[in-house]
Amino acid sequence: MRRVLRFSLGFMGFVLVAGLAKPLATLAATAVPTTIDFPGGFGTEAYGINAAGEIVGVYWDNQGADRGRHGILLSGGRFVRIDGPHAVVTRALGINDRGQIAGVYTVREQSGIPGSEAPSLLFRLLGHPYPYAYDYEHGFVYANGRFTNVDFPRAARGEQTMVSAINAVGQVVGNYLDRNYVTHGFILTEGNYINLDVPGPRQTYPTGVNMTGQIVGHLSYTTGFLRDQGRVTVLDFAQVVPGATVTMPCGISDGGQIVGYYRTAPSRDHGFMLSPDR
Repeated sequence: MRRVLRFSLGFMGFVLVAGLAKPLATLAATAVPTTIDFPGGFGTEAYGINAAGEIVGVYWDNQGADRGRHGILLSGGRFVRIDGPHAVVTRALGINDRGQIAGVYTVREQSGIPGSEAPSLLFRLLGHPYPYAYDYEHGFVYANGRFTNVDFPRAARGEQTMVSAINAVGQVVGNYLDRNYVTHGFILTEGNYINLDVPGPRQTYPTGVNMTGQIVGHLSYTTGFLRDQGRVTVLDFAQVVPGATVTMPCGISDGGQIVGYYRTAPSRDHGFMLSPDR
């Protein structure tokens, strides 16, 4: 079932309420951001923060963002590097108030293609252990120095299970690819994997969950959605923001505020915050 809710939409320069725009003080004009750079890194991205101010994200080394990404935790002014077991890439994407970290890591293994078990000298010299090596992605929850894999049971081997967020009670949301290469959303709660697909032709990508179980995400990188107690609200800023073509919710607070970005031509992204009308 789908429904329509009333929200206030705030973004840099304006606030939209019921489709009417009025000026709003711009945060960037009065607030100076705190830069977060991993020491010695070639780039740093922050993805999540909890109530204690602990921040998780990614930095990359001299191999670049494609092959040199590592997860990070910034806590008490100190950085901790987070790498999954045998991972070539690790991304820490969310952290809850208990300090549990959610994300995804990638390992490179033999693909299973006949003949790939006998790598040639050329591939060895190029640094590839197998001529048909494949990237396998695993979702994870990291706590107390230990990784717990989150792999959806019906995901095809070698295809990704990606964990996007974790809430205060340890519920995890993300997405996986099935054996037909179709993406599905899921929630992991109390050890049970539950499919989370919004009805319709588009594929479901959950990106955030709060402690009340409200879930946000997007549908095939086009429109967003809010799932609340089994009901789905489609979030499409094309109806209220002139020129908006893509709506991408990325997170939701325990108070129901939604953050993310939307896109206007030509490929310009704008951050937003949605506050539910009380």
